[in-house]
Amino acid sequence: VSTQSTGFKYTTFRVVYYPQIGYHLVLPVDPENNLEREKDTLHPDLEFQFRTSKFFYFKTPRTKELDATIGDIHCDIIDAEAEIIRSVESAVLRLSTPLIEAADLIGEIDSLISLAIVAKEFEYVRPILTLDNVIYITRGRHPLHEMIVPTFIPNDTTIAAFREVSLQVITGPNASGKSVYIKQVGLLVHMAQQKNCLLYTSDAADDL
Repeated sequence: VSTQSTGFKYTTFRVVYYPQIGYHLVLPVDPENNLEREKDTLHPDLEFQFRTSKFFYFKTPRTKELDATIGDIHCDIIDAEAEIIRSVESAVLRLSTPLIEAADLIGEIDSLISLAIVAKEFEYVRPILTLDNVIYITRGRHPLHEMIVPTFIPNDTTIAAFREVSLQVITGPNASGKSVYIKQVGLLVHMAQQKNCLLYTSDAADDL
């Protein structure tokens, strides 16, 4: 880019696009060329628009042609994206009921598959539910604690309301497993009431 009237010569320039204001020819700020004073009369085809600390921005016949032929493409793209999203939303809303039903079924199938994998891997068995206020657990294991210790010893649990004593008191030294045992019984009963699988052969009461 050169100007005969001022003698300014630029070997580096570029054309940039900005949303809303279109295409511009950009010339760098050069201390050797006092472009600030000549920016309005630099060249007949250069119409000064604005400047920053590093660049001068001009309109030219070519950038105007780009504005006319291509236009504010960024805004057009945004408008097209918004229109597509709205159409997709409308289609999804029309099919929301079967989609929700399908999602519920997929979630149920996924949970059953996960439960089957865990039951096989950790030897879980299906509980036998009864309306009697009893708990029978044979060789029960804490479903979480057994995963963080090298060895876990299974425990039996029998609690029956029809016996003379339906309350059990657990005693023992510190770190002997009292809390683990109590939590184990609660977790296994909860798993049984959720229609999941327990460890080994178990019975649990619904009304416990």
